Amino acid sequence: MTALIDIITNYSTADFLHDLALVGIAYGYILLTILIPVFFEHKGIMSKFIARKTVHLFTGLVVLIVPFFILPLHAIVIASSLTIAVYFSARNSSVKQLKELYEAIGEEAEAKAGRLQGPFYYSLSITLLFTIFVLFAPYQLYFPICGILIMIISDSLASMVGKNYGKIKIAFSYTGSQRTLEGSADLFRLGLLALLRSFLLLRPF
Repeated sequence: MTALIDIITNYSTADFLHDLALVGIAYGYILLTILIPVFFEHKGIMSKFIARKTVHLFTGLVVLIVPFFILPLHAIVIASSLTIAVYFSARNSSVKQLKELYEAIGEEAEAKAGRLQGPFYYSLSITLLFTIFVLFAPYQLYFPICGILIMIISDSLASMVGKNYGKIKIAFSYTGSQRTLEGSADLFRLGLLALLRSFLLLRPF
């Protein structure tokens, strides 16, 4: 944690204002990437599946702002606050917006729990990754960002490929879920591409 302490020690008011502006941009971007698909789903313009994948893909891309923070602790704040919001996005939520989010992107498999289980664990994993790296390796954040981008891009696009073009089914008895060979192959291809491009672009940070 020595590196993080050094960053905090040298953190100035100008640095804080710089990061504060980035935090505002990040939250504004997150709100747009959630509210627009939810609105389109309610209007019948976008299916629930596409709305969910759109939120999953574009909201997650907010991680690309992290390398520009001077104090990376802000990444943990953003990720953890999003995780909390998703946790309370439930069928019986007293907050109208959170209830609408559940209704717009909730899957049948989540109906029993009545909350967004997949997005919650997705957000939680991002929070844990950033927490570990910010505390112990704040100058190597390209590692978690690359992993997150693989999860964001590959999973989102591969599931669309599998749903629309998948022919060969693969069943997973331990989870009760089913995937396709075409989607899984695309997951590997896109994941490798995302990994290579991410390291190439983010390594300088």
